[in-house]
Amino acid sequence: MPPTHTRPLSPKVTHPHSNSKSRFAWTPCANISDILTLRYMRTQDARLVRYEKYQLRYELLDERVRTFSPNLFMSMRPDCRDLVQLINAQFSHVARLWAMLIDTIAESDQGTLSSPDVEGYYCSSKMDVYLCDAIDTLYELDTECAHSFPDYDSFFGDDVTGCHCPLCSPSAESRMRLKEYAAEFHGDLDRFFFCKVFRDLGVETRTGTSESHY
Repeated sequence: MPPTHTRPLSPKVTHPHSNSKSRFAWTPCANISDILTLRYMRTQDARLVRYEKYQLRYELLDERVRTFSPNLFMSMRPDCRDLVQLINAQFSHVARLWAMLIDTIAESDQGTLSSPDVEGYYCSSKMDVYLCDAIDTLYELDTECAHSFPDYDSFFGDDVTGCHCPLCSPSAESRMRLKEYAAEFHGDLDRFFFCKVFRDLGVETRTGTSESHY
């Protein structure tokens, strides 16, 4: 088992480049310790996920699942009924995977599911892979809803536009290391699924087995 991550956390401050409308204080990039790929990384306890340029919080997703009203949107746009039903189901699916990850980390002996790296921790658990893939789908549906409904409040709100820290602007060496870790820890996934999840690393794999989703 990897050792417990002990990197000190910086105080929460408002990011100077954030377009955030969230009631949560901005979380500095230094608090992000566990990395899967260029577009998916998270805090050690997984309550905050950095996806693409956005900071996503489990508490806000849980609230969205409880308060989202699909009937309201379907009454506004009957022609978008399938889209609304899909995103409603995807909110619940992502919340289930995310809660499972948070609970598993909290119950683990070391308080982490990741493997140590020289710059932090790598997300070696398949749970992060499946969550990343589910968020990919949610992002696509959320973007479509934002285009279809003028009053739709996008779940992807807090962004890090303009930040040039090593996480936001990784070096070529860091990118290569992530690619190597992806092959080492997740190369046993189905080839198509593996390349889909790690497409931002330009990965390929010669071996693969059928992935089993939660």
